[in-house]
Formats: sequence, structure tokens, C-alpha cells
Amino acid sequence: MESKITISKKLFAFLMFSLLNVSIAFAQSVPPANTSCTSNDLEVVAAKLTGGDLCNSCATATPLTRTLTLSINNKTGSTRGAFAFWGTLEIYSGTTGALISSVTRTGCGGPVAPNSITSLDFGTITYNCGDVIKITNLWEAWTTPSGTCPINVNDISPKCGKLPSITVNGGVNGEFALTPSQCGSATGAIDLTPTGGTAPFTYTWTASNGGAIPAGQSTNQDLTGLVPGDYTVVIKDANGCTITKSRTITATTPAVPVFNSTSDITVACGAATTSSLSYTNSGSGSCLISGSVTSTLSSQTPAGACGGTVVETWTYTDAYGRTITKTRNITVSPAALPTMTAPANTTVACGALPAPSTISFSNGLNGGCLISGTSNPSTFSATPGACGGTVTETWTATDSCGRALAPVSRTITVSPAALPTMTAPADTTVACGALPAPSTISFSNGLNGGCLISGTSNPSTFSATPGACGGTVTETWTATDSCGRALAPVSRTITVSPAALPTMTAPADIVMTCGALPSPSTISFSNGLSSNCLLNGTSNLSTFSTSNNGFCNETITETWTATDACGRVLTPVSRTITINDNIKPTFTAPADTTIYTTDSCTYDASVQLTGDVTDEADNCSTNLEATFNDIITNNDCQGTKIITRTWSLSDSCGNQAIPQHQIITVLDNIKPTFTAPADITIYTTDACTYDASVEFTGDVTDEADNCSTGLNATFSDAEPVAGQCAGAYTIVRTWSLTDCAGNTTTHTQNITVSDNIKPTFTAPADIIIYTTDACTYDASVEFTGDVTDEADNCSTGLNATFSDAEPVAGQCAGAYTIVRTWSLTDCAGNSTTHTQNITVSDNIKPTFTAPADITIYTTDACTYDASVEFTGDVTDEADNCSTGLNATFSDAEPVAGQCAGAYTIVRTWSLTDCAGNTTTHTQNITVSDNIKPTFTA
Repeated sequence: MESKITISKKLFAFLMFSLLNVSIAFAQSVPPANTSCTSNDLEVVAAKLTGGDLCNSCATATPLTRTLTLSINNKTGSTRGAFAFWGTLEIYSGTTGALISSVTRTGCGGPVAPNSITSLDFGTITYNCGDVIKITNLWEAWTTPSGTCPINVNDISPKCGKLPSITVNGGVNGEFALTPSQCGSATGAIDLTPTGGTAPFTYTWTASNGGAIPAGQSTNQDLTGLVPGDYTVVIKDANGCTITKSRTITATTPAVPVFNSTSDITVACGAATTSSLSYTNSGSGSCLISGSVTSTLSSQTPAGACGGTVVETWTYTDAYGRTITKTRNITVSPAALPTMTAPANTTVACGALPAPSTISFSNGLNGGCLISGTSNPSTFSATPGACGGTVTETWTATDSCGRALAPVSRTITVSPAALPTMTAPADTTVACGALPAPSTISFSNGLNGGCLISGTSNPSTFSATPGACGGTVTETWTATDSCGRALAPVSRTITVSPAALPTMTAPADIVMTCGALPSPSTISFSNGLSSNCLLNGTSNLSTFSTSNNGFCNETITETWTATDACGRVLTPVSRTITINDNIKPTFTAPADTTIYTTDSCTYDASVQLTGDVTDEADNCSTNLEATFNDIITNNDCQGTKIITRTWSLSDSCGNQAIPQHQIITVLDNIKPTFTAPADITIYTTDACTYDASVEFTGDVTDEADNCSTGLNATFSDAEPVAGQCAGAYTIVRTWSLTDCAGNTTTHTQNITVSDNIKPTFTAPADIIIYTTDACTYDASVEFTGDVTDEADNCSTGLNATFSDAEPVAGQCAGAYTIVRTWSLTDCAGNSTTHTQNITVSDNIKPTFTAPADITIYTTDACTYDASVEFTGDVTDEADNCSTGLNATFSDAEPVAGQCAGAYTIVRTWSLTDCAGNTTTHTQNITVSDNIKPTFTA
């Protein structure tokens, strides 16, 4: 790399004074960034180097000087007096393809003939044979037919053009795009593009330093499937001109492999073991590094049966000497917890609990994992008394790892003393209500000392409290001893005698009309005693001796019977009832009703079922049924009638009820049917009016009725209702159809008058606004123009509104594009949109300080040092938006002074920001002779 920089500087020194010929006297400043080139009727169509033979042949790397000629196509019909260009001359190494110099190149010359291609001489270029030369960012400009050089760069719009790049033809040559070998495999490639010369081309490839030409590719233009090494090609054009080029294919280095993920684990004591872990660099083909290694284990920390930690480590070193390591912690668990076994459960006499004891424990393992020992002395849950009980004896222990073992226990049962007994009094008989009061008796187990249990029973209880009917009662004594145990109950039987039989008295005899026969009734009875010996109650329902339930004239006997609470039958009692019948039956006829015809204009023949008689009643007769007869009268409309129905009712004794009438009206209640026109929308004209013939918006169809014929629907319109918007209305049209019976059907039709014409307006034109010194733009960007010509056929006073899309940043800092969408919506919701593009740009030039003017001096040979480019550095490069700017310079042709060896070189420094804003300064370099002459006096 260091040698390449040295070559570049030397070549640059040559260029400073040999790039331009006399035409460069018309050197131009670079056009302003905002120059608009719309004409484009003069174009640079070729760039050539002349001055050598047909092939411009030479030995590779030989310094050459050739003349640059530009071919300009004049597409206008007149001669152009002058033609100028500005561009960056770039020279790329013929050996490596690297850029070795880049300088600004300008020129002006002419004239340019009309409707033809003219070649103009634009000075000389010094370069090494085999280098590739390009002119990039090429501007060209021209003048009126009488114009001359120099051309004013501030006055070239639109008479100019731009060309991104053009390759200078200095003889057959080539450019290369290289693809490196992937990890030394046959995956490299060379993409060769011939430049200059005359097609067709032939190619001859050779390889060295490990390179190899794949079979069948030695004469290809491009090579593929290459391994690392040097590759040389001889390019030959149609004229037999050749050039030899070499390029090196390098190899990429595979990525460092990594181990797969792994997690810490826990294992049983003594179970830590090595394992295998895979690694890979996720490459492919020859770049893949993958495999697996076995781990190593550290010693357990701390050591012993109580557990610890072991570190597992995997290590791998690849073929490139790169080492990777992975570790994880293995937690070793303590040995199994020991267990104990308690003695079997036991039963002992009161006061015979055993003394505390110990038992052994073990985890049953061998060697270093064995944990064994003796428990703590056992503990007891309680000390039972004379009533006995259950005691839990428990053993606990802690092993050598400090872990508590699971406690074990046994149950010791302590038996209580013997249960006491009682003796009941003898059986007895008593009168009704003479039960004795509750009493107590004594009990004892007959023992002595601490085992004696004695006391008094609970008060006695009775199995029942006998009533007046008497019965048997059991008197029982119960008791619980001091240990809470229930003693065996003891009892005696008490017999209670029943009370005297009750009596009853019948009501007096009565006389009544038929139908007023009383309902069966009850009477009371009693034995006249009190308290629990009282027997009273109510008789059974009375019964009647008659067989026809009291119709017409009859004598009836009503009798009462009863049984007392003790199940004993009382003596029956009776009375006499005499009955007479002369009362008419009664009923309620059905109410007047209306029935309706069917779809076929008839009525149901079961019209007699239009209601039932209710409330049929008689004082003596039952199950009476009323009868009727009908008189029918027809009405004017088809299917309608009046039916007069008369109802009658008689009882079994010949009494006749008053007749009743029911009016049945037969009507047609089925509405006619039709289909109204559908809802419609009509639209206003440009004048915001609508057609007055709105009534012709559709006809009624399908008029029909079950009884009437020849029906025609009619309509009426409600007053039009104005909408919120001018020209908008809603008209509700009501269609009606009525049959002979007055049944009417209506439908509504909604006629909407609406405005569907969009408003119009003119949005502000696209604009450019500029950033401030701080590389920001004014937040008042919304004031970039007003909408004009807002208009609508119906709405007035409309105002367009806008919304901005998120600003899109440009390639340069501070540059944005904002798309503003303007919308105008009329009252009816019709909307028109336009977009306005707002470009935020930086138009502030960068600043810098150029080196001061200097004077350099000639040597003894009256020449000056070629290192003139090292005459000072630019400082203070700054810009409001761009960073990392570096100024460049170009030198005008040296102007010879009056003395030999004296020159003035005007060096122009330029600094351009990302937005194309350029600042220039000049530095005057004076070459002078400061060596005094010598002579011999």
C-alpha cells in the first residue's frame, strides 16, 4: 500500500504541469449547483487519446503523454462559436485497478460545426501504459454562434448538458471486477470488460502463484471457479492491438466457529461425567468448520458425600490456530437422605408408658455415600390419666450433612378403667294425666381407689306424653361417666288409662226452596273434661237421604256421624229438610262479534262457533245447554253480512229463561296489495337545480285485492325537505290503495335530490425552501402558498385544507421531501385532492481557509521542485449540513515570468458539500530564482 501511494504522488506531480495544452488558457469555474441544463443539443459522444500509433502500443507501466480529443455532436442547425467542459479526470492502475489520481479538468475550444460530430483538442495527458482513464461528472456548455471562450458559467442555462461518466479510449484496455475465493475453494471469479480498441476481442489467460485456469476457459472473456492466485490475460482487438493485464484472486477466511449452547445441570453424587459438544461456524462448502469435542472435568468443590460443584470445559483449536472454549457448572447433589423405622404400635395399661428411647438410621448406600447414625431420644405427645387415651411416641434425627430426616412415630394406646352400671325402679300403672316427675338414680363400677368411677344419672326421660286416649310410656335413665363414656341405659314401663267418650247434638229441622239445599256440614263434639283428658273435635260431613239431589218437591234427612281421637264411634244425630222449586234458570249469551273473510272473499261455515254460552245456572237443574237460531242480512260490499243469533234456555222443571240476542258481523279486513316504485336518487345540475319532473320516477305495479277489482293506487308528496347542503332535498312520496271495504295499504318512496359534482381548486405550485445555518428548515413551511380558484356548483365559502406526509430524508443532511396533500370537500361530501411537493434543500456553501500564497525557488539547474503540491493544507473546512468534507485543487497552466525559471501557478482550491454547493479560493504559487549569478573578476 505504501508503494502505491508513492507512485500516485509522483504521477500526480507529472499531471500538474502536463495535463492541459494551450486551450486550458480558457479554464472555467465549475458551473453553479443550481444550473439547469434542458437544451442538451450538444453532446460529448467520445473521448480519445491520440499521438501514438494505431494501437497506442507500449510496454506496460511505461509513462506516456497523449493528446485528449473530445468528439462533440452538434444537433443544432448552426455553428457554435465555443464549447467548454468541466469534469474529474480519474486514472486507475492498469495493474491493480485501484484509483491512483483524481483531478478537476476544464477546457474551452471551438468552433463546432452544425449537424455533425466535431473533434476538439483539449490538451495532453501523461499516464502509465495500461492505466484506465475516465472523465466523470462531465459538464458541457456552449454559446451563441458568435460566442467565444471563456464561457460565463453563470449564464449557460439552458445551453448545457451533463454526462455521469465517459471512458477515454487510449488503445485497447480492460476493466475488471473481482470475486474472491471463498476460503480457498474454486469459487473466485473475474468479470472482464474490454475498453478502447476495436471489437471483436480475443482473450488468452495464464495463471501463476497457485492460480489455475479452469478447463475450457483459457480463451473466455470472464473466468469463474477460480482458486487463489495471480491471473494474467492478453486482450487483442480486431486491429491486432494487444495489452497484457494481471489480477490477483485472494481467499476469504472462514468465520470463527462457536460451540452450541449448553446449560448448567444437576446430577446425583458421583454421577458427573464428560460429554461431547458440537461446534460450527455455520459456513458452507470449504468455509464450513464443524465437529464436536469431549469435555474435561474439574475436581468437585467441596468434596464429599454432601454435594458440591464440578466445572465441565470444552476446548477446540481450528486449523487457523483460533481457540474457542465453553464451560458449564455441574451441581452434584448430596447423597440420598437416610430413613428411620419406628417400632410397632402397642397397647399398655393405665400408667404403664415406656421410657424415652433411640433408634438407628441409614441411607442404605455404601462407601462414601453411606450416611448413618442414631436418632434423638423419643418424645411423647401426652401423659394419659385414669380414663386412658392415645399417645404418639416420635423419633427425630439430623444427618451428617445437617439435613433433618423425616420423623417417624408409633401409637401407644392406654386402656381406661371398667365402665359403671345402674338399676331401674319396677313397672307401674297410673290414671290419665298422672305421670310421675323426672327422677335420677345412682351408678358405680364397684372398684376402689383411682379406678373407682361413680355418680348420679341424668334426669329420666319419657318416650311420650299420653293424651286422653291413654297408652304405654317408657321412662328411661341415661348417664355418662367421668371419662365421657355412655353407661348402658335402664328403663321401666308406665301404663296410662283413656278418658270418658264425647257426645254431639244435631241442628233444628228446616224448610227451603229447591236449589238452596245447604252444603254438607260438620258439628262439634266434647267429653266435657279438661287438660290432657279433654276429647273434642268435629263430626264427619253430613249426608242426605234423597236420591235426586233435591229437584222439584222432596223431604230430605241430613245425618251427622263422628269418631273421637281414640278411634271410638259416637252416637249419630239427624234433622229433616223440606224442598220446593219455582225459579227460572239463568245464562249469559256470547258477546257481539266480528269475523273476517278469507283470501278468497268467503267466511268460515263454522260461523256458529263464534262464541259459547256461559254462566248456565239453575237452583235445582244441572248440565243445562242453551240453543240458538240465526237470521242473515247481506251488505253492499262483496263478502260482507249481518247475522242476528237468538239464544234460549229451560230447566228440568219447565222454568223458561229470558231469550238473549247476539249480533255477528262478517267483514272484509284484508288490505289490497301493490308494489310501489323503488327509492331513487336524482342529481343536481351544474347550476345546482333538479328536474321538476320528479313525479315521473316510477309506476305502481301488481295492484290486487281479495274482494274488490279495478283498484288504482294514488300518491301524494310531502313538502320537499331541504338537506344541510345547498341543492340537497328529500321528497317523501306516499302511495295509497283502498278497497270497497275501506281497507287501505300505503307505501312510501324516498326521492333524494343530491349533489355529486366535485368542487375544483388550484393547489400551490411545487416549491423549494432552504435550510438555515443550523441545517434546519423553518417550521412555518405550511405558508408555502395559498389555494386559489375554490369553486363548487352548490357550496360556497369552501376552504381547502392540507395534511403533510412524514418528511422523507434526502441523501444529504438537512435535505427532505415533504408531500403535501390539499383537499377540498363540498357540503355534500364530494372531495377533490391535489398534491404539492415541498423540497427542503441546503443552498449554503461550505467554508474553508486555503493555504496562503507562497514563493518557491528554483534549483541550481534553474528548475523547481516537483513537490509543489505540498505547499500548504486547507484548514477550517466546515458546512452547515455536511461533515467530513475535504477540499481539492486544480492548477492552471504555469505562466512563465520574464526571467528563465520564473513561473506563476494559480492553484484553485474547491470545497463542495453533499448538496453540490461549492466554495473556491485561489492560491498563487510563485516560482522564483534566488540563486545569485557567479563570475570571476
